[in-house]
Amino acid sequence: MGLFSYLCGMKEHITIDYKKLAEDRAKNKNKVEDDLTFDNFLAACYVKCSSQSYGPKIERRVIEEYGFKKIPSKKGEGDLLSSRTTKFPIFNFEEGKKSELKVSYLSSDKSWNLIQIRPYEHFDFYVFLLINPYDECKFEWFILKKEDVNQNNFKMNSIHGTKKSNLENKNIEYKITATIGSDNYNKLKELNLIKNV
Repeated sequence: MGLFSYLCGMKEHITIDYKKLAEDRAKNKNKVEDDLTFDNFLAACYVKCSSQSYGPKIERRVIEEYGFKKIPSKKGEGDLLSSRTTKFPIFNFEEGKKSELKVSYLSSDKSWNLIQIRPYEHFDFYVFLLINPYDECKFEWFILKKEDVNQNNFKMNSIHGTKKSNLENKNIEYKITATIGSDNYNKLKELNLIKNV
């Protein structure tokens, strides 16, 4: 039940000061407390951040919390570099492996959208983090070999240009849309290097 529905269901009449809520949101937009547990941090990012700002915030948190090193984006080699200090709880990354992190919250149409899939970049793994804001921001990790994320395994759509304009383009960015139980979601589960999750 949403906050508005909850408030509307209350027997007492409550006046909501939308102007004050707007002011508070403007003052705190894209600001998330650092001391939150990981799941609460994901919830706060969803509530407080724009879709353009939560990705970098979650990436920084993953780097700090699990001991990755940041790969400069201009290199085109992913986001995360594993090192001796990497302590990911459910997968053992070998030192020096490079990964691309993609984060998606379940949308109003009940799908996750993994965007800017770039097959032409050079790294070892995709690390997908799927978050369900409809269920207390429960989340799932998927780690896939980069070479397994392709059009033979997934229905992928280019996110820029048309089929015709992309015929000779070797640097096409794709999107994978997954809903629970869909072929794409089931393939994520099947290819996930994290087993028994």
